[in-house]
Amino acid sequence: LRQTCLANHEFDFAVNAAVTAQQEFLFAASSGLLQPDQVRDALGKYAVSMALTSSWHRYTEDELQRAVRYQERSISLGNDGAEAWGYLIDLKIALFDATGDREPLEAAQTLAREQSLRLHEARAQLKIGLAPPSKSRTERMQIFKSAVELAKSSDTPKSYSARAERDLLIDLALEA
Repeated sequence: LRQTCLANHEFDFAVNAAVTAQQEFLFAASSGLLQPDQVRDALGKYAVSMALTSSWHRYTEDELQRAVRYQERSISLGNDGAEAWGYLIDLKIALFDATGDREPLEAAQTLAREQSLRLHEARAQLKIGLAPPSKSRTERMQIFKSAVELAKSSDTPKSYSARAERDLLIDLALEA
């Protein structure tokens, strides 16, 4: 039988490696020794590694806020593709997950809408529907229905994991 990555602890190793890389990116970005385009890349890579590991590694509010600031700075320096915006949205959602503060979640939803990132918008909307303070059942059902429609109308994700996320989000919203 083939063992899964989880059984081999390869997944844990990958998360730990990304967390270690964050320290290197943070050092590089704050060293004062990089050229502007290198600073942009270091800031973005730091923030992306935070976004990618935030589901498996517990970060403080300050760490997540720094990652948001760094990704915003990276975007302002020219790293402004759709993926960069998506990671910024992911970080704002992670900040909500860590703090329970709805402001970054609502900001994530607005940003996703502005950038036409429907799958990200659907994710934020689903979390809004599930987050306290609870709305009425009818209002929540409307939020979930809207999240499903957003996810369905999103461009077909290129990667398997993104397609799986879209399908899972649709299932979760339908079951909520």
